[in-house]
Amino acid sequence: MSDDGQDQPFDCQDCGACCHLPAKFLDDPARYVDVYPDDEIRRDVKHRTKLRQVAEYRGQGYWGLKMTDGDKPRCQQLDGVLGERVGCTMYELRPTPCRTFTAGTVRCVEARTRMGIPTPEDFVPTDIDAQPKNTVERMLGKPRWLRSEE
Repeated sequence: MSDDGQDQPFDCQDCGACCHLPAKFLDDPARYVDVYPDDEIRRDVKHRTKLRQVAEYRGQGYWGLKMTDGDKPRCQQLDGVLGERVGCTMYELRPTPCRTFTAGTVRCVEARTRMGIPTPEDFVPTDIDAQPKNTVERMLGKPRWLRSEE
């Protein structure tokens, strides 16, 4: 149950599908999860070593979380077995795209379907994820990972 007393059909720690990249990004040499300037791992100087361990500098001020290689790339910080039990090794420092990805949304159900993780048949997903306006979006418009869905 969630804090508001509603049943939650999904437990993120039993899934991990959102941490895998969609097939449409497999040929994209820039496949990664954006780390925004507002994200704590970039803002706070005490996390600079961790940032360099988990992310790659992409040029022009952009950083992205490192992904695994192969035909089903996933975030290197995802620990566990997809669809069974997973966890983020940097949960407290995870970037905005990870913080705002919401269980039970259309994107969640699409990710689960893509990775072969069942969704309850009678479940109706919510329309969108909660996407806060952050510095990058204010400066540059929607992040690339949001523009690709339009």
